[in-house]
Amino acid sequence: MVDTAAGAAGQAYRNRGRGQLERPGSRKQPREYFELRIEVEVNRNLTALDRYLTLVHELAHVYCGHLGALSDEPWPDREKGSEARDEIEAESIAYAVVSRLGQQIEMGDYILEYAQTTESVPADVELRMVARVTGDIEAMGKARLPSRPYANR
Repeated sequence: MVDTAAGAAGQAYRNRGRGQLERPGSRKQPREYFELRIEVEVNRNLTALDRYLTLVHELAHVYCGHLGALSDEPWPDREKGSEARDEIEAESIAYAVVSRLGQQIEMGDYILEYAQTTESVPADVELRMVARVTGDIEAMGKARLPSRPYANR
């Protein structure tokens, strides 16, 4: 959580330094350690629902491969796509995940800018990716997920 300007909800980016993330183990598993490669920031000044919506949106960017992928990361490298594709995919995933929780939300006005600049959905939007990432992020909200290959599913 970070304190940012009113117009900034969050961001995801490649970690600029080195670091390690520790995840407590379960009763049957020891602690786990992961190299910290990507960071997600969420504006702490948002409402709880907007913070969750922002977190899902930023995770969607990561799992859709919008930040690229190293060879051992479990998502595809789709860094070279259009900005319109990235935002439409991430916002669609955020909307689907939060709506399924029974929350009434409206998509951000900024997404209309992308939708109005084209007459149709950009050709590089992958609906299968949107569906897959939506399901995975929903599952993350319900239980601890094991590490698994992602890009080749």
